[in-house]
Amino acid sequence: MTSRPKAGIPQPQDELAEIAERGLSSGRSALAWYCAETRAGRISLFDLARDDSSAMRGFFAKLDFEGRSTDAMGCFQTHRYRPDPAIRPDAEPHSLAAYVNRSFLGACHRMCPDGLPGGFGFRPLLARMRSGGLQTFPEADAGAYPDLGRVGEVYEWITLQVDIHDFVRAIPGMRDHPRFFSRYIKEAACITVHADFMKCNILRGPSDLDACSLGYAFLPVLVHLNAFGYGPGRFGTAFKVFTFALLESGDLEVRMVFLSIPRSEGVFSFAGFDPVYSLARAIDRLTLGKLGVLGSVRDDMDRKFLLTHGRCHQAAIDGMRPIWEGTRWVPGDQFEPYPAAVP
Repeated sequence: MTSRPKAGIPQPQDELAEIAERGLSSGRSALAWYCAETRAGRISLFDLARDDSSAMRGFFAKLDFEGRSTDAMGCFQTHRYRPDPAIRPDAEPHSLAAYVNRSFLGACHRMCPDGLPGGFGFRPLLARMRSGGLQTFPEADAGAYPDLGRVGEVYEWITLQVDIHDFVRAIPGMRDHPRFFSRYIKEAACITVHADFMKCNILRGPSDLDACSLGYAFLPVLVHLNAFGYGPGRFGTAFKVFTFALLESGDLEVRMVFLSIPRSEGVFSFAGFDPVYSLARAIDRLTLGKLGVLGSVRDDMDRKFLLTHGRCHQAAIDGMRPIWEGTRWVPGDQFEPYPAAVP
């Protein structure tokens, strides 16, 4: 049994900065591992969900990471959007990089027909300046966001809180009653954006006319205390990369990869105790491991965790459909094509 974690954003600033830099270091190592494994063709994907315009696939892996043998799991997603035929040829043009860097954080949030918020609510908390000092964002209360294109130039990194508004909608048994469950179950992450994730090209492909990426490391900060044993704040190491690509066909495709090291170590956390995996371990001990109950239960639960993660991100990206399909996208001036790297 583990001790019950504390919830909330760490204070003072120096403490949050130290956590951000530790999480960032670990997240960059995880990104390097994933890129190397992908380029070597060693990531084996299984289907989680699929329809005509999107696909969600997962993967499990074993690895040596930061001096220890462990395991990992992840989710790879693609979502495609076709341009609205009503877009005028003389409509104002936009490049993906300019839009994502300056507007994505604010546009990810939406109000749903039931009057509840949806998508992601990003709140900038702290930045390490390239000059070495720390900066806060008091203007965030007014809906102002930093220009992510300045990460690596003005900012070394930016740490944000992300409220995951579609969390209960992504869970079977809760999705039909979001108003009730959202009163008691909150989910949020603390993330750090860095240029290594912003410049990641591992999800780019040969048919991309334009593409840009946004990515970050998850920090070991439990923003809201809840009863789940896996999720933001309970990841050991994790990262997320989005790539937004304008294709030769004129379609816009959003590709996303998520990696978590290790895989889940609990389904629930009641003061640090998980009854699900504890029972599975007890059965394995009684049967001398012949049934492999823990392995089977963990595989099943980890697929469910990945599917929930994917559904939350799909809901946020699909909520921006009018932007993806209603904007006249044109290639940016600084785009450089990359070899195919999409798994």
